[in-house]
Amino acid sequence: MSKAALSATITLAVGSLFIVGCATKNYVKQSVTPIDQKIDQVDQSSQKRDSSQVADITKPINRR
Repeated sequence: MSKAALSATITLAVGSLFIVGCATKNYVKQSVTPIDQKIDQVDQSSQKRDSSQVADITKPINRR
């Protein structure tokens, strides 16, 4: 194989890796949106749990 043919083959191989590895903005947005929604749900439930625990800790103790 000549140097020109080898160079062309390597260039095509590297170029195809870049083409295949690219993602569109819409694809990324579609992939990330469900994850963001789940994170928001977990954050909200965590905040509710934390406020409930703080309320329990700061509640006055009924002594008899």
